[in-house]
Amino acid sequence: MAVPEGPERDHGEVHFFRPWPKFPSISITGTKCALMCKYCRGFYLKGMLQAERPGELWELCSSLARKGVKGVLISGGFTKDGVLPIRPFLRTIRAIKEQLGLLVAVHPGLVDEELAQELASAGVDVALFDVVGDEKTIRDVIGLRRKPEDYLASLMALRETGLRVAPHVCLGIHGGELRGEAEALKIVRSVGADVLVIIIFMPTRGTPFQDASPPSLEELKPVMAEARGMFEGIPVALGCMKPRERPYRTALEAMALELGFDRMALPARETVDRARTFGLKIVWHDVCCALP
Repeated sequence: MAVPEGPERDHGEVHFFRPWPKFPSISITGTKCALMCKYCRGFYLKGMLQAERPGELWELCSSLARKGVKGVLISGGFTKDGVLPIRPFLRTIRAIKEQLGLLVAVHPGLVDEELAQELASAGVDVALFDVVGDEKTIRDVIGLRRKPEDYLASLMALRETGLRVAPHVCLGIHGGELRGEAEALKIVRSVGADVLVIIIFMPTRGTPFQDASPPSLEELKPVMAEARGMFEGIPVALGCMKPRERPYRTALEAMALELGFDRMALPARETVDRARTFGLKIVWHDVCCALP
Protein backbone atom coordinates (compact mmCIF):
# COMPACT_ATOMS: atom_id res chain seq x y z
CA MET A 1 0.00 0.00 0.00
CA ALA A 2 1.68 3.22 -1.15
CA VAL A 3 1.23 6.07 1.33
CA PRO A 4 3.10 9.30 2.03
CA GLU A 5 5.96 8.74 4.41
CA GLY A 6 5.41 9.63 8.05
CA PRO A 7 8.16 8.95 10.56
CA GLU A 8 6.25 6.06 12.14
CA ARG A 9 4.51 4.64 9.07
CA ASP A 10 7.90 4.71 7.33
CA HIS A 11 8.87 1.93 9.76
CA GLY A 12 5.78 -0.10 8.91
CA GLU A 13 4.08 0.86 12.17
CA VAL A 14 0.83 2.48 13.18
CA HIS A 15 0.50 3.76 16.73
CA PHE A 16 -2.84 3.43 18.53
CA PHE A 17 -3.65 5.33 21.73
CA ARG A 18 -6.06 4.63 24.61
CA PRO A 19 -5.39 7.36 27.20
CA TRP A 20 -7.99 6.34 29.80
CA PRO A 21 -7.35 5.45 32.61
CA LYS A 22 -3.57 5.99 32.57
CA PHE A 23 -3.71 9.55 31.20
CA PRO A 24 -6.84 11.32 32.50
CA SER A 25 -7.90 14.89 31.74
CA ILE A 26 -8.21 17.42 34.56
CA SER A 27 -10.17 20.68 34.48
CA ILE A 28 -8.69 23.46 36.62
CA THR A 29 -11.92 25.47 36.24
CA GLY A 30 -14.38 22.74 37.17
CA THR A 31 -17.29 22.85 34.76
CA LYS A 32 -17.04 26.62 34.32
CA CYS A 33 -16.03 28.31 31.06
CA ALA A 34 -16.27 32.04 30.35
CA LEU A 35 -15.72 31.67 26.61
CA MET A 36 -18.42 29.07 25.85
CA CYS A 37 -17.57 28.32 22.21
CA LYS A 38 -20.56 27.28 20.12
CA TYR A 39 -19.26 23.78 19.41
CA CYS A 40 -18.70 22.84 23.08
CA ARG A 41 -20.49 25.17 25.53
CA GLY A 42 -18.47 23.59 28.33
CA PHE A 43 -19.97 20.14 27.73
CA TYR A 44 -16.66 18.29 27.65
CA LEU A 45 -15.52 19.77 30.97
CA LYS A 46 -18.14 17.59 32.67
CA GLY A 47 -16.23 14.44 31.75
CA MET A 48 -12.94 15.61 33.24
CA LEU A 49 -11.58 15.20 36.74
CA GLN A 50 -11.86 18.44 38.71
CA ALA A 51 -9.16 20.41 40.56
CA GLU A 52 -9.95 24.10 40.87
CA ARG A 53 -7.13 25.04 43.25
CA PRO A 54 -3.40 24.26 43.16
CA GLY A 55 -3.67 22.24 46.37
CA GLU A 56 -6.50 20.18 44.89
CA LEU A 57 -4.42 19.55 41.78
CA TRP A 58 -1.51 18.32 43.89
CA GLU A 59 -3.70 16.00 45.96
CA LEU A 60 -5.44 14.63 42.88
CA CYS A 61 -2.19 14.00 40.99
CA SER A 62 -0.59 12.45 44.07
CA SER A 63 -3.52 10.04 44.32
CA LEU A 64 -3.37 9.28 40.61
CA ALA A 65 0.38 8.65 40.77
CA ARG A 66 -0.15 6.12 43.58
CA LYS A 67 -2.64 4.33 41.32
CA GLY A 68 -0.08 4.02 38.54
CA VAL A 69 -1.22 6.80 36.23
CA LYS A 70 1.44 7.83 33.69
CA GLY A 71 0.43 11.42 33.20
CA VAL A 72 -2.35 13.98 32.96
CA LEU A 73 -3.81 16.48 30.53
CA ILE A 74 -4.43 19.78 32.29
CA SER A 75 -7.23 21.70 30.63
CA GLY A 76 -10.38 23.56 31.59
CA GLY A 77 -12.61 26.40 30.56
CA PHE A 78 -11.08 29.46 28.94
CA THR A 79 -11.37 33.11 29.91
CA LYS A 80 -13.22 35.52 27.64
CA ASP A 81 -9.81 36.21 26.08
CA GLY A 82 -9.37 32.55 25.12
CA VAL A 83 -6.76 31.72 27.76
CA LEU A 84 -6.63 28.84 30.24
CA PRO A 85 -6.16 30.49 33.69
CA ILE A 86 -3.18 28.29 34.52
CA ARG A 87 -0.68 30.71 36.09
CA PRO A 88 -1.64 29.95 39.74
CA PHE A 89 -1.02 26.24 39.02
CA LEU A 90 2.43 26.44 37.44
CA ARG A 91 4.41 25.94 40.64
CA THR A 92 2.27 22.89 41.40
CA ILE A 93 2.86 21.55 37.90
CA ARG A 94 6.61 21.86 38.44
CA ALA A 95 6.25 19.86 41.68
CA ILE A 96 4.11 17.25 39.91
CA LYS A 97 6.88 16.83 37.36
CA GLU A 98 9.76 16.78 39.83
CA GLN A 99 8.25 14.89 42.77
CA LEU A 100 5.65 12.62 41.17
CA GLY A 101 7.33 12.03 37.82
CA LEU A 102 4.12 12.32 35.84
CA LEU A 103 3.93 13.38 32.22
CA VAL A 104 2.04 16.66 31.90
CA ALA A 105 0.25 17.88 28.79
CA VAL A 106 -1.44 21.29 28.86
CA HIS A 107 -4.21 22.77 26.71
CA PRO A 108 -3.36 26.44 27.27
CA GLY A 109 -5.40 28.38 24.76
CA LEU A 110 -3.89 31.57 23.40
CA VAL A 111 -0.58 32.54 24.99
CA ASP A 112 1.88 35.40 24.90
CA GLU A 113 5.67 35.03 25.08
CA GLU A 114 5.70 35.36 28.87
CA LEU A 115 3.13 32.64 29.51
CA ALA A 116 4.76 30.36 26.94
CA GLN A 117 8.07 30.69 28.77
CA GLU A 118 6.40 30.04 32.13
CA LEU A 119 4.86 26.84 30.77
CA ALA A 120 8.25 25.69 29.53
CA SER A 121 9.91 26.57 32.85
CA ALA A 122 7.27 24.56 34.71
CA GLY A 123 8.43 21.46 32.84
CA VAL A 124 5.31 20.89 30.75
CA ASP A 125 5.94 17.96 28.39
CA VAL A 126 3.73 19.12 25.54
CA ALA A 127 1.30 21.93 24.77
CA LEU A 128 -1.86 21.03 22.87
CA PHE A 129 -2.69 24.13 20.86
CA ASP A 130 -5.81 24.62 18.74
CA VAL A 131 -5.17 26.47 15.47
CA VAL A 132 -8.05 28.23 13.70
CA GLY A 133 -7.46 29.69 10.26
CA ASP A 134 -10.66 31.65 9.56
CA GLU A 135 -11.50 35.01 11.14
CA LYS A 136 -15.26 34.53 10.86
CA THR A 137 -14.98 31.21 12.69
CA ILE A 138 -12.85 32.80 15.39
CA ARG A 139 -15.47 35.53 15.86
CA ASP A 140 -18.74 33.65 15.38
CA VAL A 141 -17.89 30.17 16.72
CA ILE A 142 -15.05 30.66 19.20
CA GLY A 143 -16.35 34.06 20.33
CA LEU A 144 -13.08 36.00 20.14
CA ARG A 145 -12.23 39.23 18.37
CA ARG A 146 -8.99 37.78 17.11
CA LYS A 147 -7.46 36.84 13.78
CA PRO A 148 -5.57 33.80 12.48
CA GLU A 149 -2.41 35.86 12.95
CA ASP A 150 -3.01 35.76 16.71
CA TYR A 151 -2.99 31.97 16.61
CA LEU A 152 0.21 32.11 14.60
CA ALA A 153 1.78 34.40 17.22
CA SER A 154 0.78 32.06 20.06
CA LEU A 155 2.13 29.03 18.24
CA MET A 156 5.39 30.86 17.55
CA ALA A 157 5.68 31.87 21.20
CA LEU A 158 5.28 28.25 22.32
CA ARG A 159 7.73 26.91 19.76
CA GLU A 160 10.39 29.51 20.51
CA THR A 161 10.64 28.38 24.14
CA GLY A 162 11.68 24.91 23.02
CA LEU A 163 8.48 23.48 24.47
CA ARG A 164 7.14 20.54 22.50
CA VAL A 165 3.92 21.50 20.76
CA ALA A 166 1.12 19.44 19.22
CA PRO A 167 -1.08 21.76 17.16
CA HIS A 168 -4.66 20.58 16.75
CA VAL A 169 -6.69 21.45 13.65
CA CYS A 170 -10.42 20.72 13.86
CA LEU A 171 -11.96 19.96 10.47
CA GLY A 172 -15.48 21.36 10.25
CA ILE A 173 -15.34 23.40 13.45
CA HIS A 174 -17.76 25.92 11.92
CA GLY A 175 -20.81 23.75 12.52
CA GLY A 176 -19.58 21.08 10.12
CA GLU A 177 -18.59 23.56 7.41
CA LEU A 178 -15.00 23.56 6.17
CA ARG A 179 -13.67 27.10 6.58
CA GLY A 180 -10.02 28.00 7.01
CA GLU A 181 -8.64 24.52 7.66
CA ALA A 182 -6.14 24.86 4.81
CA GLU A 183 -4.99 28.19 6.26
CA ALA A 184 -4.64 26.60 9.71
CA LEU A 185 -2.40 23.90 8.23
CA LYS A 186 -0.29 26.58 6.56
CA ILE A 187 0.10 28.35 9.91
CA VAL A 188 1.34 25.15 11.50
CA ARG A 189 3.70 24.43 8.64
CA SER A 190 5.20 27.92 8.85
CA VAL A 191 6.13 27.43 12.50
CA GLY A 192 6.58 23.67 12.80
CA ALA A 193 5.26 21.07 15.20
CA ASP A 194 6.29 17.96 17.09
CA VAL A 195 3.02 16.14 16.36
CA LEU A 196 0.11 17.34 14.21
CA VAL A 197 -3.30 16.23 15.49
CA ILE A 198 -6.33 16.31 13.21
CA ILE A 199 -9.71 16.24 14.95
CA ILE A 200 -13.20 16.25 13.44
CA PHE A 201 -16.22 18.36 14.40
CA MET A 202 -18.75 16.47 16.53
CA PRO A 203 -22.33 17.73 16.92
CA THR A 204 -22.68 18.06 20.68
CA ARG A 205 -25.86 17.99 22.75
CA GLY A 206 -26.82 21.32 24.27
CA THR A 207 -24.87 23.45 21.80
CA PRO A 208 -26.07 25.61 18.89
CA PHE A 209 -24.54 22.98 16.60
CA GLN A 210 -26.26 19.95 18.15
CA ASP A 211 -28.30 19.32 14.99
CA ALA A 212 -25.45 19.97 12.55
CA SER A 213 -23.66 17.21 10.67
CA PRO A 214 -19.92 16.56 10.53
CA PRO A 215 -18.19 17.12 7.19
CA SER A 216 -18.68 14.33 4.69
CA LEU A 217 -15.83 11.92 4.09
CA GLU A 218 -15.61 13.28 0.55
CA GLU A 219 -15.03 16.76 1.96
CA LEU A 220 -12.52 15.53 4.54
CA LYS A 221 -10.36 13.40 2.29
CA PRO A 222 -8.51 16.15 0.39
CA VAL A 223 -7.86 18.12 3.57
CA MET A 224 -6.57 15.07 5.43
CA ALA A 225 -4.43 14.11 2.45
CA GLU A 226 -3.02 17.64 2.38
CA ALA A 227 -2.24 17.44 6.09
CA ARG A 228 -0.36 14.18 5.64
CA GLY A 229 1.51 15.47 2.61
CA MET A 230 2.50 18.79 4.22
CA PHE A 231 4.03 17.17 7.30
CA GLU A 232 6.00 14.18 6.09
CA GLY A 233 8.68 14.69 8.72
CA ILE A 234 6.46 14.54 11.81
CA PRO A 235 3.78 12.17 13.12
CA VAL A 236 0.24 13.01 12.04
CA ALA A 237 -2.54 11.74 14.30
CA LEU A 238 -6.30 11.36 14.07
CA GLY A 239 -7.21 12.51 17.57
CA CYS A 240 -9.85 11.41 20.03
CA MET A 241 -12.32 14.17 19.12
CA LYS A 242 -14.21 12.62 16.21
CA PRO A 243 -17.76 11.36 15.60
CA ARG A 244 -18.38 8.00 17.25
CA GLU A 245 -21.27 6.75 15.12
CA ARG A 246 -20.74 3.88 12.72
CA PRO A 247 -20.32 3.60 9.79
CA TYR A 248 -18.95 7.18 9.65
CA ARG A 249 -16.33 6.49 12.32
CA THR A 250 -14.97 3.30 10.81
CA ALA A 251 -14.88 4.82 7.32
CA LEU A 252 -13.09 7.90 8.66
CA GLU A 253 -10.49 5.81 10.46
CA ALA A 254 -9.99 3.58 7.43
CA MET A 255 -9.39 6.68 5.33
CA ALA A 256 -6.81 7.96 7.82
CA LEU A 257 -4.96 4.64 7.58
CA GLU A 258 -5.06 4.71 3.80
CA LEU A 259 -3.76 8.29 3.73
CA GLY A 260 -0.75 7.35 5.82
CA PHE A 261 -1.62 8.78 9.24
CA ASP A 262 0.91 7.60 11.82
CA ARG A 263 -1.30 7.68 14.90
CA MET A 264 -4.89 7.29 15.98
CA ALA A 265 -6.66 7.72 19.29
CA LEU A 266 -9.37 5.28 20.32
CA PRO A 267 -9.54 3.24 17.12
CA ALA A 268 -12.57 1.06 16.47
CA ARG A 269 -12.08 -2.70 16.53
CA GLU A 270 -12.61 -2.79 12.77
CA THR A 271 -9.81 -0.25 12.33
CA VAL A 272 -7.38 -2.40 14.27
CA ASP A 273 -8.30 -5.36 12.07
CA ARG A 274 -7.87 -3.26 8.95
CA ALA A 275 -4.42 -2.12 10.04
CA ARG A 276 -3.41 -5.76 10.34
CA THR A 277 -4.65 -6.47 6.80
CA PHE A 278 -2.42 -3.61 5.63
CA GLY A 279 0.53 -5.48 7.12
CA LEU A 280 1.21 -2.74 9.67
CA LYS A 281 2.83 -3.43 13.01
CA ILE A 282 0.46 -2.14 15.69
CA VAL A 283 2.01 -0.32 18.64
CA TRP A 284 -0.33 0.43 21.56
CA HIS A 285 0.07 3.34 24.00
CA ASP A 286 -1.96 4.24 27.08
CA VAL A 287 -1.24 7.98 26.95
CA CYS A 288 -2.35 10.99 24.89
CA CYS A 289 -1.69 10.71 21.16
CA ALA A 290 -0.14 14.21 21.16
CA LEU A 291 2.90 13.19 23.18
CA PRO A 292 5.99 13.33 20.92
